[in-house]
Amino acid sequence: MPDGSLLSGTGLVDTEPFRSLGYRVHTTDEPLGANVLCLGNVVVLSADAPRTADQLTSMGFDVRPIAIGEFHKLEAGLTCMSVLIEGDRARDE
Repeated sequence: MPDGSLLSGTGLVDTEPFRSLGYRVHTTDEPLGANVLCLGNVVVLSADAPRTADQLTSMGFDVRPIAIGEFHKLEAGLTCMSVLIEGDRARDE
């Protein structure tokens, strides 16, 4: 997450090791909710995870839900469909 915390789907990962290292861990019960893409201070997530969007918005994050339902049918999510390139490197090449 933009603030350095982590977001996990409930029951998907044992979050205790992360907590013991000092990370704040937020959880979501929506299967598609934990697959988010952070771009600076913006959190992009599937529009099919409205409760997670509400949860993150109430925590003060700038949340941008997008419709990617057709990609979900192919078991794709935001992170696996993304290639992030740092600004300076993109301009230099």
